[in-house]
Amino acid sequence: MQTISAIALLREKENYLGPHLIVAPLSTLSNWIAEFTHWTPSIPVVMYHGTPQERANIATSQIFKNLKNNRPTVKFPVVCTSYEMVLKDRAVLSKINWEFIIIVSIWKFTESGLRLLTDMKRTRDIG
Repeated sequence: MQTISAIALLREKENYLGPHLIVAPLSTLSNWIAEFTHWTPSIPVVMYHGTPQERANIATSQIFKNLKNNRPTVKFPVVCTSYEMVLKDRAVLSKINWEFIIIVSIWKFTESGLRLLTDMKRTRDIG
């Protein structure tokens, strides 16, 4: 809830659109979407998950479409995804210069968590 409140404050009071990436266990992604929808219905949010074709569709129609000059528009969603999707789609996700990357419960994923942190640092260095 604190993360959602902070993003809401930044977007609605400061006009700071991010972009924001939330990386969480797959089992919690639908909860993140539901909480954003319930508490901050004016903030677009998308779950970046699914088959490779579904993810490509999400990236094209909901994420990259809402970037203008490499900066998010008001329609750019908060992107919620899993650790596995970050590892699989690093090439896609690294095209965005994320302002905030919120990693939830990484301590549960020792080896993949270390790989994730390394990949996220590379993402920031590339972006």
